Amino acid sequence: MSGCPLCDPIWKTKHYETELGFVLCFDCGTCGIPMYVLKEHRPDFTDAEKDRIVEESRRMFAGDGATIWIRWVMRNHECRDHAHCHVEGAK
Repeated sequence: MSGCPLCDPIWKTKHYETELGFVLCFDCGTCGIPMYVLKEHRPDFTDAEKDRIVEESRRMFAGDGATIWIRWVMRNHECRDHAHCHVEGAK
């Protein structure tokens, strides 16, 4: 969508290479926690997408036995058109 900051992001925070073609992964500009954002305009992830995000998050962010959990974020004012989640406890 034209003018949508998440469709054509300008990286203001650290971004991460992801093997998942349906999301972007970068540090949240508000809280600094890594987050996944759906590339398309859709308010929710599918169950299969959630499973793949959990798998990749464990591989990318749970080094040295760290415990991570995914906070599935409902719509908010910043990302209301894109499903997204935060990877809590990420190192």
